[in-house]
This record gives sequence, C-alpha cells and structure tokens, in this order.
Amino acid sequence: MDRRSAADDLKAIKRTIYRAGEAMTRRSGWFLVLWGTIWLAGFTTAQFACAASQYVWIGLNSLGFVMSVVLASVLYGKRSENRVPGVNVRIWGAIGGVTVFAVLLIALLFGTPGPRELTIVIMLTAALCYFLVGIFTNPRLCIMGGLMAAALTVADLVFPGYFYLVVAISCGGLLILTGVTTLTRPVRRDV
Repeated sequence: MDRRSAADDLKAIKRTIYRAGEAMTRRSGWFLVLWGTIWLAGFTTAQFACAASQYVWIGLNSLGFVMSVVLASVLYGKRSENRVPGVNVRIWGAIGGVTVFAVLLIALLFGTPGPRELTIVIMLTAALCYFLVGIFTNPRLCIMGGLMAAALTVADLVFPGYFYLVVAISCGGLLILTGVTTLTRPVRRDV
C-alpha cells in the first residue's frame, strides 16, 4: 500500500466516523422536542392549576420515560443503522443517576423542599447535564444549558408570580427549539 492509498483510506474512515456521529447527534433532536413539549405542558399546568399539577407531572413524566425508551429503541436499537448496544439501559441509568443526584442535593441543601425549590434544583441539574453533554457532542446543548440556567434565574428573581409560566415558555421552548434546529440543520457534504 502506498502513501496515497493509505491517505485515501484514512479519509474514508474519517468520513464514516463523522457521518455516524452526525446521524446520532441529529436524531437526539427528537428527545429534545419530546421533553420540551412535556416541560411546556407540565410547567404551564403548574402555573394555572397548581393543585392538579403533581398528578399531571406524574402522567407526563411516565409518558416521557416510555416515549424515550421507544424512541431510543427505534433510533438506536437492533434494527437501526446507528445501533448503540444497551441504549435503553444507558437511558434508564442516566435518568436514575440524575434523579438520585438531584434528590440527594435537594435533601442535603433544603431538607424538605417546596415545589419551587425542587423545580429550581431539578432544572439547574438538567441545565448542567445538557451543558456537559454539549461539550462532547453538540455545542447547541452547551448554549441551551446556559440559557436555561439564565432563564431560571430571571424567572425566580424578576417574575416570581409567573415563575412556572416563564420556565414553561423559556426552558420548554429552548428544548423544542434546540431539538428542531438539531433535526433540521444541514448535513455537511465536505467531510
């Protein structure tokens, strides 16, 4: 094998790796749209129907978890061209890890928190997770995580009477917007 053949083979390998990563990143947009819609509905309910919101959240989160597993199976499962072994175990592990971390953080900082404090800690934890994942995958997630943290701060300090509505529109909307832009961004052909 000469240098030119080796260089061409390396370019082909690089192109294949890039395209696989690009397809996986693009497909993650569906999860962002799903959870953005759930946050929009849940926090809007919390603003206008506070007494019923805990039951609405149970239903929405249950639906979100089931839909996430179904989406992961379809997008990254055995029949997918972008198969990721054990993807459902990873999703449940990530959800469980973030939940345990948030619950421990809340218990250590607040004891028994109220709904508002619980929302702030969970949302800041989610924002941090998006930011950290974005460092390694999709820079849009870094921006979204930072904007979510800023929106929570503004909602809490500037609009306390409309806290949940501001969170619904800003954070839920950010998830949906980031998901749509991830799904619709143009594919680079030069790689």
